[in-house]
Amino acid sequence: MPEMDSKPISSPRLGRSAGVAVALVILAIGVFAAQRQFQLSCGERASMELPLCAADLQVQTDAKEGDWRVQLTRSPGDSTSLIRLAHFLARRGDPSLAGLAMRLAPADPNVLALAAKAALDRHDWKNSAELLIRLVRDHDSEAGAQALASMVAQGHAPYLLPSVGRSNPWLAPVLHAMGRQGFPVTRILPLLAAEVRAGGGDPDVLRVAIGQLKAQGAWFDAHALWLSVQGRGLPLLYNGDFARAFEPGGFDWEPSVDPRAGVRVRRAGTGRFAHALRLEYDGRLLPRPQIRQLLVLAPGRYRLEGWYAASRFKADAGPSWDVACAARDAPTLARSTPLQDTAGQWSNLMLEFEVPVACAMGVQLALQADLGASAAGAQGKIEFGEMRIRALEAR
Repeated sequence: MPEMDSKPISSPRLGRSAGVAVALVILAIGVFAAQRQFQLSCGERASMELPLCAADLQVQTDAKEGDWRVQLTRSPGDSTSLIRLAHFLARRGDPSLAGLAMRLAPADPNVLALAAKAALDRHDWKNSAELLIRLVRDHDSEAGAQALASMVAQGHAPYLLPSVGRSNPWLAPVLHAMGRQGFPVTRILPLLAAEVRAGGGDPDVLRVAIGQLKAQGAWFDAHALWLSVQGRGLPLLYNGDFARAFEPGGFDWEPSVDPRAGVRVRRAGTGRFAHALRLEYDGRLLPRPQIRQLLVLAPGRYRLEGWYAASRFKADAGPSWDVACAARDAPTLARSTPLQDTAGQWSNLMLEFEVPVACAMGVQLALQADLGASAAGAQGKIEFGEMRIRALEAR
């Protein structure tokens, strides 16, 4: 296994703490890539095991050990020399000074790194969690967040639970680290749920978790977290009356936002409905979809209901409401009749569909033109109001 040579680098943000990112390589959690401070010590491999490798800090040369010992003899309170010597000895498998360094400088990030490495080596997950949380919370340590993410992914989230309160600034970096490393975000849900129960839970952080869960196909877990953000029970089709502004990152309507697209999607009042969905077409290329909503539906039969009105609408083929499993490139389960001009009169909209077990409860409802139709040339206006989804009895 390749060794790493690097000097501790002082950071203006951490004061005299020498090279926290370098010291955190001792944690041996893998690819902690702060390229200006150190090189990869474990290659490109990734693993769910802790620790991943035994690369430790090498501070200058063997001759330096004597200099630090001399300095400590002259000034026993020189914690900087003590910390560097403790690192140096730890690399050689001698942890004799680690405990003393911890007593003299318990808040120093390099000392915390030494203690965390020792705890990880012992598989002492309780102390590992406490030390790593301090590194992330007090020193904004990205490597510490990656280490905690590895612990959570391995199933050690319960050791982090005692540290979860109303405010947990260390939790968001761990969540982001899990996403970067491709770990299953479902493993961090107990911590997020505990934060919500404690009266906390940053909505922006929860939305990040919801987005990561959706990206990993964990539709049910993502929706459960979405419900906790909303704080109330929700209908099968969210915001079907279009009374609320669209909320990104969850299970609300997602309109096309491409400024080059030939349709403008917005909420607007109408003569019949106080709130409605309005799509205005200008003849340019149309996106696919024009608007959609991700749904979480148990296997079974359902019916989409609502109203629509089209004014001065012209197109080779009008758009239709399509239902499909939420997985990418999933086949269409049901498709409404393409919408046509109604001279501004409101007409009933209805589409029955069945959700199979294969959808894993993730379903997409999308308004889009058929792939075989012309993608350009649509002009006019279509509006939708009072849309809902009802569960039907099994046949």
